[in-house]
Amino acid sequence: LLAGTRKTQSICSALLTGITYGKRYLVVGPTNKACDAILERLFTWDPETNMVLSIKSKSAMVRYPDTHNRSELYYFRHGLERIKDKMEKIDRDKLQLYQSNKASYGSLKANVTDLNEDYFKNLNDAKSRLKNTETKLPSLIMKYINPKIFVCTIDLLIGGIPKAYTENGFDHKIVDEASQVRTSTAILLLSKFPTSNANYRSHPQLVALLSDLFYDGAQYPIRQHYDIDFSWIKLVKHNQHRLSPIYPYYLFHINYPSETHHSGSTYNPKEALDISIFLLYFFTIDYNPDDLATVSMYKAQVNQIHRSAMTLLNRYEYYLKSNNMSSHLIDHKKYTFEDYKTKLIVDTVDGFQGHEKKILIISTTRSTARPDDHETEFYRLRNRICVALTRPNLAFFLFGDISLMKKCDTWGSLAKRMEKEKTVIPFDKTTLANIFFRRGPLSNFINYYFNLRDLKEFLY
Repeated sequence: LLAGTRKTQSICSALLTGITYGKRYLVVGPTNKACDAILERLFTWDPETNMVLSIKSKSAMVRYPDTHNRSELYYFRHGLERIKDKMEKIDRDKLQLYQSNKASYGSLKANVTDLNEDYFKNLNDAKSRLKNTETKLPSLIMKYINPKIFVCTIDLLIGGIPKAYTENGFDHKIVDEASQVRTSTAILLLSKFPTSNANYRSHPQLVALLSDLFYDGAQYPIRQHYDIDFSWIKLVKHNQHRLSPIYPYYLFHINYPSETHHSGSTYNPKEALDISIFLLYFFTIDYNPDDLATVSMYKAQVNQIHRSAMTLLNRYEYYLKSNNMSSHLIDHKKYTFEDYKTKLIVDTVDGFQGHEKKILIISTTRSTARPDDHETEFYRLRNRICVALTRPNLAFFLFGDISLMKKCDTWGSLAKRMEKEKTVIPFDKTTLANIFFRRGPLSNFINYYFNLRDLKEFLY
């Protein structure tokens, strides 16, 4: 299957459907990042579920922390303690012994007196006692939490996961190999179980677009466009009738010269600045940064966009505060500057594979404005374009040079369709005022950046 064929969605839809019928699953990913993509999707669709157990090593938890409190380590440290009143006495004793051994081991490590033979003997004995009591905790997780979906990496599975998790067996084992799509197990699951009442489909016009571009019209939407609230942003529709088509995508035709990074990657500073301006509009309307992401095919452009966005956010924050406007335009916002700086995702298309957001901004980067720039195999690769366009659930905004896009089969088909639907538009203040119902950054601030051509003045 092509990349971007919704294999992660198929897996997660099957999992959430299957557990309602009492099924148990072992989901194995090639890396912790791949596992986190599945976990993120599961918790996006069903945030309250306690049917998921993430099994990671302690070292992996440093780089890939458990943000949903559903990991084995979370239950060891906090989760079991919070439900100990529901435990039988013998199980409470096991937990208390573990906590006591953990405290003793921690105390020995923290209070080093003499690094002699006796100290290391006592330390090793304390560590052995801790490990011995820790092996009893998975059985408590199974008895009192009883998860149905177990997620771990291939390496961890090979190394061995606790017997308590595996002794009752699994109805299905799903191996997601990311670059080589193996979703036959997920498809089999979907065919065996009745369709869930939960609806995880994207906006119907997005489904129609992707179906025509990549799947020969074989996909079909379930939701109707009027089921989706777009009151916060204006999208194209031909008339005011509620059944008229709404196209939840725009192509901003821009034509700025790209540059080549010393690493060989391509980046486009002015396009990156325009995307940063666009992100500032989302901040102004108080849009949730957790539902927003930006992707590019080029790592150098990812770095450029992130740098530009952080610079522009910092400067707008300073501008508002220095002009005594913070109480009116900052203090009452639901999402702060800090939220945007810390939560905003900018990644490569390959790095974002398996993830989804409601809104996606896509940077194509290359342009005919630079005479020696041209479409490359990397730029026109159908699989990569498919991945990019299948990441959003509600809408996408594409930044690119339409004349260069038309030289490629896939980009060209998309550009021609968007021209036909009148969703190819210029990137300017009038356009953005229309899209965001005239809500945006203060004109006195933003006018300068729309007209800025000397980007060194902006970035340095």
